Amino acid sequence: MNKYLMNEVVRMNRNIQHIRIKGNKGEEEVTALFDTGASRTLVRGDVAKRIGDAVKLPMPRKIVLGDGETKIEINEVLTLVIILNGYIISCTQM
Repeated sequence: MNKYLMNEVVRMNRNIQHIRIKGNKGEEEVTALFDTGASRTLVRGDVAKRIGDAVKLPMPRKIVLGDGETKIEINEVLTLVIILNGYIISCTQM
């Protein structure tokens, strides 16, 4: 997984936020680049392992980040709940 917790930039509506993420093993507050128009959420591997059980994908998925150049390969996903200012804003597989 990517080195930093961040949303893949799809639209230019992003800022730094403190968010709480919950998985099946626990929860953690993290500082994140939060983009309301993003189509993906990337979580640093060490954080993901602490809060949830990742599921290996049958085949890797390659995505391009919002800069249009950086490419990463996703091998695992996990289900997370993302909470911002007390509101659940996402509850999906990441």
